[in-house]
Amino acid sequence: MSSTIEHLRIAHRLALRAQHSSTFDAAALVRTWPQVTASALAAHRNLTPTGASEDRIVERIALDARSLHEGFERQPWPSEGGRDLALLQVAAAFDRATADYGQPALSKGDVDEAHHLITSSLWTTSQLIGRTVRDHVYDIVQDRNTYDPTRVQLARTATDIHRRFNAVEQLAAGALHGRASTVGDVASQLRHSVAIWDIQAHRALANNRSTTVLHVLAHLEATSAKDFQVFLDQARDRHLIDPFTVERLQPVLLNSASSWAELRDIAGEFSFANTRVPATFINAATDLRERFQDTIHLASPDEHAPIFNALTSHLASAVTISAAARDLINDGELRAPARAIARLTKERPGAIPAAVDPNAIYRGLTVPLPPEARHLLDKPMSRVLQDAHEALNRTASLDALDHTPPADIRPAESVTRPDHNRLRDLPSLGPQARATSLTP
Repeated sequence: MSSTIEHLRIAHRLALRAQHSSTFDAAALVRTWPQVTASALAAHRNLTPTGASEDRIVERIALDARSLHEGFERQPWPSEGGRDLALLQVAAAFDRATADYGQPALSKGDVDEAHHLITSSLWTTSQLIGRTVRDHVYDIVQDRNTYDPTRVQLARTATDIHRRFNAVEQLAAGALHGRASTVGDVASQLRHSVAIWDIQAHRALANNRSTTVLHVLAHLEATSAKDFQVFLDQARDRHLIDPFTVERLQPVLLNSASSWAELRDIAGEFSFANTRVPATFINAATDLRERFQDTIHLASPDEHAPIFNALTSHLASAVTISAAARDLINDGELRAPARAIARLTKERPGAIPAAVDPNAIYRGLTVPLPPEARHLLDKPMSRVLQDAHEALNRTASLDALDHTPPADIRPAESVTRPDHNRLRDLPSLGPQARATSLTP
């Protein structure tokens, strides 16, 4: 038995034990999470060459954790402090698996088990942290001894962190769901496109801290939300998804597109066309849009379940990308042309002119956004994150979708559009039955 597999099994057992052995200090758990994900990614890279995994879940989770970590010193919670010993033990086990990797080479069965152990460990620990942070938010709200504005800010920051951990949990759970598709088929290509967009968006935000990148990201996400709406309409018309799920998702996707569009417009006013956006970033968004348009027409019935699993992964990525953009706005390093800052903060109704160095304006320099300027981006950014999280919460029936129809449901060729009222009145149809694809 490979020592790498043994260490990964130990990491998994420690992740499970952390559900009981952790001190359940929300801040300490959150502070330890980036170390856990970095160690998991190092172990994972020994198993799979870069780009070989179609969903790249471990890398996507680690990129979000990196963004979270970079904001610790600049946000009111969790800031800097101690770490959780139980999660540190999980990270140490991942590190030992990385150090011991070598000969003999792992068999395919061992590699599959290793992937499962790493992803399952991340799922378990993200679930623990998300639950503890949720409880912490409740405690903050109920604490009447804290000065009210401080309590509100702490609750807001902790709530945003809870949302991103809920998304991370869904990402890991989707990878463990067991609905793998054949490499190269339509579902696999969609999963790969979702993964590449997630990775490129996080990298663009981390490496180019300008309002131009934020503007382009908001534009691409607004367009993606609209494409997703079209996709859902087509899936409903082809009886691949029940109308109730579409009715629940469409309003929040419309709100999400509007929120991203508002953020795009404000960020665009801060941006002059003097910042180059990575081509890989634009190409990843274009490829994802094309996949949305092609998938519904090219997929076979057997691919419907993996496709909807990829769509849930896409909505979870939207939460983590929104959270990373929120981090960029809050961390004080988001930059824009000094002239644009001075003009916009002065001209917008109700805005307070921001103090900008006149010399920077004269020389055409870019400078960090002052608080007055960041405040203009804060409101639409908050709505973006809320809408993304709400969309993810409304995908339960996508997860429950089964592409094999019950025996008493006729084939798609002979099925007419379901009567909404009639289906609602049938007590025998549970949520999973309603979510069932009508294509055999």
